[in-house]
Amino acid sequence: MKKLAEMTMDELSACLCKMAGPADKLFSDAAVCAAFDEAQERMPEKPTIQAAFSIFTAVLVPALMSEKHKGDTYAILSAQTGDSVEEISARNGMEVMKDLFTIFVLERDVQTIFRLGAEVRPE
Repeated sequence: MKKLAEMTMDELSACLCKMAGPADKLFSDAAVCAAFDEAQERMPEKPTIQAAFSIFTAVLVPALMSEKHKGDTYAILSAQTGDSVEEISARNGMEVMKDLFTIFVLERDVQTIFRLGAEVRPE
């Protein structure tokens, strides 16, 4: 999986356009944002990968993989990996979890790019 920071401008713009709708749905949900906040609060100052993955699994996975947002989460992963949603759904579960952990915890690019925009939307 190519990181957003490693993509060319053409790759990045195509990826972000594919992510925009699903990411907006995800970060417009107060429960999802609360889960990200809780994960951040639980995270030690210098967490090990194992500790961070454990917090991700306990706190973020239920929000990201709920019936309400599983499709959005898969669409975001699809945009970044180039795999179809069907291919992602058929992949090894732990490999998918590792990719999601990378996107949402280690790199945080998706959260940084899309969360603020969703939160400041006028009612």
